[in-house]
Amino acid sequence: MADRIILSDESVNSYGFRVLTAGIDLNAFDKNPVMLYDHRSYSYLPIGTWGNHRIEGSQLTAEPIFDMEDEKAAQIAGKYDRKVLNAASIGVQILATSEDPDDMLPGQTGPTVTKCLLYEASIVPMPSNSNAVRLYNRKGDAIDLSDANALQLALNPNKEKMQTQPEEKNGLLSQLNAKLDTLLSKLSGKPTEDQQNNEEDPGTQEESPEVSQLKAQLSNRESEIAQLKTDHQAEIDTLKAEQDKELSKVKDEVTELKNEVAKLAGKPAEDTPTPTPSEDSRNTEVTDPFADLNARALTKFSHIKTEK
Repeated sequence: MADRIILSDESVNSYGFRVLTAGIDLNAFDKNPVMLYDHRSYSYLPIGTWGNHRIEGSQLTAEPIFDMEDEKAAQIAGKYDRKVLNAASIGVQILATSEDPDDMLPGQTGPTVTKCLLYEASIVPMPSNSNAVRLYNRKGDAIDLSDANALQLALNPNKEKMQTQPEEKNGLLSQLNAKLDTLLSKLSGKPTEDQQNNEEDPGTQEESPEVSQLKAQLSNRESEIAQLKTDHQAEIDTLKAEQDKELSKVKDEVTELKNEVAKLAGKPAEDTPTPTPSEDSRNTEVTDPFADLNARALTKFSHIKTEK
């Protein structure tokens, strides 16, 4: 059996409260004096039991009995024998506390635990930190001592729930009413009073940091695009002039081709206005499509023959 070790005393722990040794209920622990490592009941199997535990003045002491058939337990036992591990800590459920100044010690900021139920005791590497005391709720579940609310509830076992300050209640009530108004407005399709005020006075709307950042990024992008347009405007104008020139050239070629086709077909060119025939020159009985055109041509150029 290893050397006797102090499981708990009445000093102030790292969370500012302390446990009175005389108020520790050992009845359940007497029946199952389980020893854990660092209060780890899930990641570790029990590493042994505690023998000959007793209260000596303000201290609860016991003798560790390691399960040497278990590899991890044997490893921890070796460190304990070599004085590498030499501290212990208790896991309790708080039953009663006191805030009487007579029960307070210098440096104590939390209440004094006057009654508690001992669940287990553990070999720990650093008893002065969060492992100095492990608290459990009434269901036997370990409490996260870094959670201020959970710790406060654990230190007030006679209160089913914390009393909320009036101003805090009013704040919570206002938030609930606002959420209720929003839901009702969505169901009815009508805007809430805040939404109406924001629509009437858009300047009063506060932008979230995310919206402001997105707007700044958009503005930067627009500035970059404008700068790119300025830098490449000359190139754009040159390309556009070349395109217009090519288009004009193609149009001229098309017109020329149309004129050539018209010549081959005996029709006037597109850019030559077609003379309007007089009413008496129209002959619906003429079957030759070019007869009317030939008659007009002879009339138009008759003076040339006279000069000759």
